[in-house]
Amino acid sequence: MIVCEGKTDTVYLTHAIRSMAALYPALASVSPENKVALKIRMFKYPGTSTTEILRLTGGSAVLNVFLWDYLKEIKRFQAPGKQQPVIFVVDNDSGAKGVCGSAHTLTKKDARLESFVHLSGNLYLVVLPLPPGNKESEIEDFMGNQIKGVKLDGKTYSRAGDSDTHFGKHILSQHIDKNAQKFDFTGLAPILDRISGAIQQHHAKNAAPAVVA
Repeated sequence: MIVCEGKTDTVYLTHAIRSMAALYPALASVSPENKVALKIRMFKYPGTSTTEILRLTGGSAVLNVFLWDYLKEIKRFQAPGKQQPVIFVVDNDSGAKGVCGSAHTLTKKDARLESFVHLSGNLYLVVLPLPPGNKESEIEDFMGNQIKGVKLDGKTYSRAGDSDTHFGKHILSQHIDKNAQKFDFTGLAPILDRISGAIQQHHAKNAAPAVVA
């Protein structure tokens, strides 16, 4: 299960995995007929009862609260479980300060400098890498210059949000979702590397020990 900060991030990751499925067997499989099947699930934010129950409304601050609630509540379950990892994916910006601070408390590691961090149990944290020359990063940064050429009703994209001359993340993600075949998602490979690495480590750690004859 991959839990992003919000609903727009899942659009990019889903299409990136589908477009590079053959390179990431931990994330997807490709049939002889070239049909792609995802091996991961994306947490869906809008309009679900799960969102209300877990109080996951979006943003890294909310994920940080959920992190501690999850680690507390998971101790109450005695039955075998945690076979699959839960991976938080967050922007590399000031908003991630809280969850990265929690990661340091739990692991003594700086999550911003790691490909991924194993927090505890089956819970992992992936902080987006920094593109060359950037001090912060959001998932849109990994789409490169191609999103700068997107014009909708005479407006262009701005991370600052909707205005008379610009549209924000949500409208951009909807456009890309509907027109995915026109976009190149290979720039997101460094993110998929980190997610794949966390999954492979978790499965290796939980693999059954070899039987010695």
